[in-house]
Amino acid sequence: MQRILANPRDRVRFRNEQGVACEGWIIDLKHEAAENRASFTLRACARLVGGN
Repeated sequence: MQRILANPRDRVRFRNEQGVACEGWIIDLKHEAAENRASFTLRACARLVGGN
């Protein structure tokens, strides 16, 4: 979370619901530190071949 807060418009790698590795750009981030929770909107940019 610290890395995301340092650059909240960065590209991130994640796995979707089916476990497929993807990349996306964070376009909106709301961090609730007191609850140790964040909500965000991602714009998908790629599906990673090979799942890396």
